[in-house]
Amino acid sequence: MYRKFIPALYHVGQRGLKCNTSTFYYYLFLATFQAGVLYFIPCLCFETNILDQSGENNDIWTLSIAVFTSLLIVIHNKLLLMTKTIDILQVMVYVILSYTSYFGYLYLTDDWTSIVR
Repeated sequence: MYRKFIPALYHVGQRGLKCNTSTFYYYLFLATFQAGVLYFIPCLCFETNILDQSGENNDIWTLSIAVFTSLLIVIHNKLLLMTKTIDILQVMVYVILSYTSYFGYLYLTDDWTSIVR
């Protein structure tokens, strides 16, 4: 409806200036590279199978928690860097709801598995 009144606002999308094939492949390459870094750095860190006090080695769950935690931090930092204005609500959502709930979940599930044993 509004494009009829102010067509200059929509010329970027109509001409494909921001979202085109070259930007798509750039972001595809960037995402593939970041995914490789986020996966293979923890894999290299856990390659030596570090033993804990009870003699058990790290398993796939420890690796998955390390990969997902680094993924969560990278995604939130990228969102904060790409945002033009940052307000207190956005910071509260990222810090309180996301990080606190995730690390609280990790703490509770770790505590729950130790209670069950």
